[in-house]
Parts: sequence; structure tokens; C-alpha cells
Amino acid sequence: MSTSVKKTKKKITYGKVNLDEDEFAPENCKFRVSMLVPQDILNEVRKLAKAKGLPYQIYINQVLRDHVFGDAEKERIKAVVLEVLGKAS
Repeated sequence: MSTSVKKTKKKITYGKVNLDEDEFAPENCKFRVSMLVPQDILNEVRKLAKAKGLPYQIYINQVLRDHVFGDAEKERIKAVVLEVLGKAS
């Protein structure tokens, strides 16, 4: 006979705001980074972002995420979407 342990999320209070512990997960934490980018690269990134209807900073983040995590990230997102769709039906 096995017993299952249900994990409960911690409630974190910051001032009058209740935060979920997921807000501190590495994929949800952001850090400011300053870097020099050549003007021609920045212009092209801005064009590509505008074509997708995104702010260029978000577009850069997506490009970096795709490059670093590649297909593993896409598969993880696909699995989450399929799980949510499965629960909805």
C-alpha cells in the first residue's frame, strides 16, 4: 500500500500582497542585463519583432530561449498545453 503526499504551495506575503512560490521559480525571475549591440543587429531585431507584433525586448528573450533550450522547451510547452486541453475536455 502506497501513500501519496500532496504538495501544497507556500503562501508568501509581501506587504499586503500574497505571492505564489512559483513566482520565484528560475523561469519567472528576471534580471537586468546591460550589453552593447551593434546598430545593424539592433535595427534588424526591431524589424523582426515589429513584424511579429512584439516589443523587441520580448523578441530577444524568445530568440535566446529558443537558442538555449531549443526543442526541449518547445516539447515542455507542448506537454503542458496538451495536459491543460485534456483536463478541459
